[in-house]
Amino acid sequence: MSSALDRLEKRKAAACQQPVNVPDCTFDGFLEDHARVRLPDGRYVQYGFEGRSALRFVAEILSKVVRNTVGGETVAIEGIEYAPGSLKGSTVSICGGAQFGKTVLELNYAGWATTVEFLNFGFYTSDLALLSTIVDTKFRPDVVDQVAWMPEMIDIGKSEGKGGRSVNRKNAYQVSNAGRKAFGYFNGMQKPPTTISLDIAALDEVDDIPEKNIGFIAGRMTNSDVQLTCYIGTQRVHGAGQNARWLAGTMHRRMVTCPDCGAKFCLAESWPGITRVAMDGQPSREDPRLDESMQFDPDARYYPACLECAAPLEVESGVFEAEHPERARYRNWSVRISQMDIGAIKWRDITARWFAALADPNPEALAAWHCDARAIPLAGAAQPVTPSVIARAKSCSRVDVLDAAAPPPEPYAMSLARQGVPRVCGVDTGPRCWLWANDLISDRAHALTWAEMIPSGQAFARCVELVTGGLTDIIFLDAGGEPDLTKRICLALNGLADYQPPAMPIEQLRRAALYNIGAGVTWDGNAGRWSGIKAAAVLFSQRPGAGIQEDVALTQGGRIYPIIKCNRAEAIQGFVNTLLTPSEGVIQHIGGELRTLPIQRLPENAIGTGVTNTMIETHLTNLRKGRKAGQQQDDWLDGIENHLGLAAVYARIAAMSAASAPVQPFHYRPVATATGRNLQQRSVHMA
Repeated sequence: MSSALDRLEKRKAAACQQPVNVPDCTFDGFLEDHARVRLPDGRYVQYGFEGRSALRFVAEILSKVVRNTVGGETVAIEGIEYAPGSLKGSTVSICGGAQFGKTVLELNYAGWATTVEFLNFGFYTSDLALLSTIVDTKFRPDVVDQVAWMPEMIDIGKSEGKGGRSVNRKNAYQVSNAGRKAFGYFNGMQKPPTTISLDIAALDEVDDIPEKNIGFIAGRMTNSDVQLTCYIGTQRVHGAGQNARWLAGTMHRRMVTCPDCGAKFCLAESWPGITRVAMDGQPSREDPRLDESMQFDPDARYYPACLECAAPLEVESGVFEAEHPERARYRNWSVRISQMDIGAIKWRDITARWFAALADPNPEALAAWHCDARAIPLAGAAQPVTPSVIARAKSCSRVDVLDAAAPPPEPYAMSLARQGVPRVCGVDTGPRCWLWANDLISDRAHALTWAEMIPSGQAFARCVELVTGGLTDIIFLDAGGEPDLTKRICLALNGLADYQPPAMPIEQLRRAALYNIGAGVTWDGNAGRWSGIKAAAVLFSQRPGAGIQEDVALTQGGRIYPIIKCNRAEAIQGFVNTLLTPSEGVIQHIGGELRTLPIQRLPENAIGTGVTNTMIETHLTNLRKGRKAGQQQDDWLDGIENHLGLAAVYARIAAMSAASAPVQPFHYRPVATATGRNLQQRSVHMA
């Protein structure tokens, strides 16, 4: 607690401080009337949206959230009115390219929020040393020193301790004026944030911040009436980090309308065909479209043009449109801004960097260009399942179209109804279990027909229901996520819960032949094969090249159950290849013919219990590689949201097993009796 002397000194300091005249302004008004930006030559000029009009849309949303929650105003965003206070807890994800003013915008937002509205503001990034640089080279000179009233109000390096005493604190500042206070924090995210209270949190370059620590930020805003979270940064990986937030929000993208024919285009999504090359310096409808076969001409003029009529397009005329406007109801805005949406960035420069990236032998150069210029991640070999791969799998029906003259296939929807073909399921287990069901239409076409999320406590009953109800033929489950759950399901569905195996070492059991045990399953130790099984555990334990090994596993109680051993990397790659074609370098001949369509087919509307279309796409794109600590090469990542993708991997292994050893009809006995254990004749032979 502060002493009486401390409190007296604070009252004296407050009495001596002259109130600072601060104008009552909105954030967008603050930017245009009071903020300044630094030019390349070091001079400062008035901030403006000219050449960067795309940022106005974001600034207006950030401004209206505060006006609604702090000012108690009814505000309208894209024609939707929000009652006073109803924007509390909003999320705004600014998913952008590089170097067009995101950091300047958020630092000015911090200065405005603390000095005009007296809101506590937290600026987060992954690296504490980087934050010191941001404070010294951007926040102090570009914000604090440029706004008339800020130097008198802000004391950088000062914060307030638990006892209310003013203390020196690196990367923090306090604001005071006429008895009012607010605090700003520049925090690293190497560990979860604690002790501070916030109204607004801005996370810069989210893809560099440990995902496990991000969830703790919400707790810092528990007592706030604002609770605004802003995620800012480039998108480096499909389906993860900042890109996942873009996909989960309203997905606002800037559309440019052709002044001649009225066609609409998203410039970033239309690259490179949206670019024309004027060899004589003047646009012409005869100008060729840009493509990879060309060479960069430093004397040519490169400009965006309509894909339909070739009329030149004006970048700054773009208007934001939401692909999912309904998500604004949940106060979750995501806005993608590419360098191509910024008129201040020359189109020629964007094109020149593209040609340089194409010529660079380092494959990361092109990925970096797509991230920085288009604001769209380029996967490369580390992330083979991309949105275009998923879109292609959706465009195919469940049945191969071998006749090129045949009409295009009709899309299908997810359903548990059987189609008269074998069905296999894979389950990735854990606190939440994820199920993927494939109909095996042919060796060329496996169709996702159902997916769901099952709470762990309900997974046993649900798996039994699916098999005994005839809704699937076989289920393969992750051996490691919930081992006891997986064993229970395997014992129950194979009728092995009450089967007492012969008293012999496990190595002898592996060589034995166990005929017609449990619910009619058989283990052939000589061939190393199970037949008639309804469920099995999948264990990633094999070395590369060892293939798939079927084996006998024992519970602690001495019961046996089927286990399938394989190599994790090969199993994941095997499923991923079912989505790929020769276009991605996957060459496979089936029946003597080259496969040109994906084996794994996806429905247009993939909605299951607890599962959405976006969720399925995200989990599939998260089947990606990365460098783990201590490793010398990339490997398939774990600990990320790819559970449905892994469930699909288990389903594929089940399909391979079922193809070589068809399952038998099965009747589940939920309650075993003493006499019931001996109803079936069993025989044991040593191989």
